[in-house]
Amino acid sequence: MARNRCLLLAGLHGVANLLAVAYYCLPMDTTQYAYQWPQMLLDAQPAAGSQLGFAVLQDKLRALFIATCWTSRFLQRDSLVALVQATVVDQEVAKVLWFLPAFPARELFRTSLRAERDLDLDESTPLHQGFLSTIEYMEVDSTDTDKGFVVFRVYGYRMQKQQNSVSWKPSSMPEKGGEGGDWCQGTTLRNGGKGDDSGTGNF
Repeated sequence: MARNRCLLLAGLHGVANLLAVAYYCLPMDTTQYAYQWPQMLLDAQPAAGSQLGFAVLQDKLRALFIATCWTSRFLQRDSLVALVQATVVDQEVAKVLWFLPAFPARELFRTSLRAERDLDLDESTPLHQGFLSTIEYMEVDSTDTDKGFVVFRVYGYRMQKQQNSVSWKPSSMPEKGGEGGDWCQGTTLRNGGKGDDSGTGNF
């Protein structure tokens, strides 16, 4: 017997544009309409910033991705990964944030600051990994099991100093889907809010 399907949606909700996750049931019978999962109604989601809700989104949202799709089995909202535009030390940076209900937003990655680029580091620093001045786009591989991993990849440009010059030039950026180079970075996340350092690196 064919079973109904579940649709998981993530986005902004309400006049305050708060992060939200909605669940819909898609009947296999085409004569029926899709409907919200009664046990996980959007209006019943814990308020943002509350003890059980998502953290309040403080920055400008560029993209939103579903990180997990299994916690609804326990009547809990799934976690999200967001690409945001933020201001750090009066400079515009892109950040990748992990939103897990009942926890503060966790910064996973950000683009480098001008002072960090001036250092011309040979080794990675904990967050910006030594390069990527801009993020053009990113990808997220979600997990449907509590024993799986969430993988995100960011793609963009790295600014490099020219010798005997104070000007900047962007390094070459391969076509989307290419391999190698320092245009792509990513990391692997374990469920439960902790990152796996061994999974951090270039893809």
